[in-house]
Amino acid sequence: MPEALSVVRRGTERTPRTLGTGEWVAEWPAGPDEPTPRTIAWLVAHLTEAVFERWEWTFGEHRRRRTDVEVHGEVGPAVAGLSRWVDAWRAGIAALPDEDVMRVGLSTATPIDAQAPFGHLVLHMNREIIHHGAEIMALADLRGALR
Repeated sequence: MPEALSVVRRGTERTPRTLGTGEWVAEWPAGPDEPTPRTIAWLVAHLTEAVFERWEWTFGEHRRRRTDVEVHGEVGPAVAGLSRWVDAWRAGIAALPDEDVMRVGLSTATPIDAQAPFGHLVLHMNREIIHHGAEIMALADLRGALR
């Protein structure tokens, strides 16, 4: 779908905002509620940047932002990148003492994260992974059916 947001080689993007380092970037919508269609590649990049930034500002060095994530244009490296950050996120949560699960300000990735109990962020990220993961699977199924 030509008008869909996607992951493209740097310099070929069609949107004024992009995300990612390296050779590939994810095109980014003008606003948070822009109804632009999104490709599977874009959804994988979005999940990767969201999990990466939450990990960085909870368990990491608290210096990198979502714009610092490496975006990949090939399926294997893109899925490996997403898996890497999901695994790191899960390991960080698993290592937390029980009393930190509901601690306010454990993550400072966003103002909302900094003001809410950490458990709320875990639920939010679970919802993001389920929501966008389901979109990825539905698009993959449709793609296979249309071949």
